[in-house]
Amino acid sequence: MKKGIIFLALFTLMGFQGFAQVDTTYVGNGSANDTIRISINEGVPAAPIKSIYVKDQDRPDTLTISLSGADAATFSINNTPGILSTTADSIAGVLESTNDFDADAKDKYVVNLVATDKGGLSFTAPTVVNVTPAAIDSIGLDVYTFSENTTPTFTPTSYRGSGASGNLVALSGVTYTINSITPNNGVAAGTEFSIVSGKIEGDLSKTFDFENVNEWVLNVTATRKNKSLTQDLTISVDDINEIPFGIGVK
Repeated sequence: MKKGIIFLALFTLMGFQGFAQVDTTYVGNGSANDTIRISINEGVPAAPIKSIYVKDQDRPDTLTISLSGADAATFSINNTPGILSTTADSIAGVLESTNDFDADAKDKYVVNLVATDKGGLSFTAPTVVNVTPAAIDSIGLDVYTFSENTTPTFTPTSYRGSGASGNLVALSGVTYTINSITPNNGVAAGTEFSIVSGKIEGDLSKTFDFENVNEWVLNVTATRKNKSLTQDLTISVDDINEIPFGIGVK
């Protein structure tokens, strides 16, 4: 007798870097799960995401997996597996995407996974894909020096990845905090710099004189969503040729 599909689940495709490794989660037939939830890492390039498993009382059976819902266009289904074996739950398809996920642009996708058998019976599993923000790996400035007797402004940028491996990627949505300012003239920690509209700006009331202080170390924290990084940034003053300011005789 035709029973139809009673379970639908996802399982991690092992060996693809960047995707969460979790136990099989079934939805249906009295399961405590009402939604399949997937976590993927931000910045992962196009790749298979999850294997799709289906339980069906008819074995063997041929199944087609399809997508519906608000964000269905972001993903695709590879139905190549498609056939359930007679002895165990089998992969009925693979959830894939060509998207390079950006947590700032969007950090949650909602779709429905639909499994349809050869008799036209189907089962739908609501599915949520959450994008885990990438870690902040480094903080940089647009410039690290400025001329004395000017008021400097620096633009900080946070990155994921490594410049040495050629995959340094700038992150957006980052806020910055200056924790301490240490000048190199041996005096107490300074107050010469502050964060203004996301930039590091010099205090307009201060005089930046090479002969007085020519270097500061700023301890800065970058925060983006639930990720943060604290790093020292060194700022230097360039000496300029200044006009003589007095002549006298004795």
